[in-house]
Amino acid sequence: MSILLPNAPAGAIDVLRLPSPSITVRAMRPADADRLQDHVRGLSRASRQNRFLGGVNELPASELERMTGRGDGHVFGLFAEAVVRGETQVVGEAVYAVQADRGLAEFALSVADAWQGRGVGQALIASLECRALRAGSLMLTGETLRTNEAMLALAAKSGFVVRRHPEEARLVRLEKVIGAFQGLTPAARLNGMHWGRAAA
Repeated sequence: MSILLPNAPAGAIDVLRLPSPSITVRAMRPADADRLQDHVRGLSRASRQNRFLGGVNELPASELERMTGRGDGHVFGLFAEAVVRGETQVVGEAVYAVQADRGLAEFALSVADAWQGRGVGQALIASLECRALRAGSLMLTGETLRTNEAMLALAAKSGFVVRRHPEEARLVRLEKVIGAFQGLTPAARLNGMHWGRAAA
């Protein structure tokens, strides 16, 4: 079930039901900078390399500000959270940048190592799609390392086409047309209504 509506405010909260527990996806706020940094530091070296396409141990202050809403106004960050033993934990994050003049929203995401393969990435992408649509985007795009098998599998499951990167041989481009799905909630997308053909 999702409480995000197609015309809901950008800060709306999505509640996406996984087998256990529920995942809440919400917009990051400036006060979340420390929690975002803790999430990044807690990722394994391989997960950080996959997320940031290189050796990163933590985020610089400028990137924390950009992702948590103190940047230039067209970049938005999301947290995926779960309540475990009464404590709210960050189990994933995503960022998307809206390029309104091109009809694109570019995204990147990471999932805590212990939560990988449990649907958190799908929850983040489902929320990203609805939020990018609300911002007027017609396509969701991203890039990942050619060796990032987990992200490539998630992209295929989520209906992205994988294309050769025009500039970097070590990367591939991920592309998905989302305009045709306007009006679907994240829950509907997770239930299989939005999966399309993808090349791996």
